[in-house]
Amino acid sequence: MSTNSVASRPLRKEERELIRFLLLGVLTEASLEDTLSVSLVTDMQDSGMGSIRFVHPKAQPFGRALMEAQYVDSDGVLVSIAVTQQETAISSMSIFGR
Repeated sequence: MSTNSVASRPLRKEERELIRFLLLGVLTEASLEDTLSVSLVTDMQDSGMGSIRFVHPKAQPFGRALMEAQYVDSDGVLVSIAVTQQETAISSMSIFGR
């Protein structure tokens, strides 16, 4: 499914920093910087958790998780974060509470 019909935007500074931190050691720093500096994303409907989908020129099949992490937020809710890849491109960063 292509996200080109949805308004896209560049990554916010805090999103770039979080993705860079999460993918440290998973992707090379140079390839990550090349990708993040030109990436466009759309906000996902996730009740305000902050999930984003990377915009690609063509629809891509589901790929693989590059990383997954969990933490407990200040309200005591377990939060999961996953960054996924399709083909050679980052496809999404999903954040959700359990």
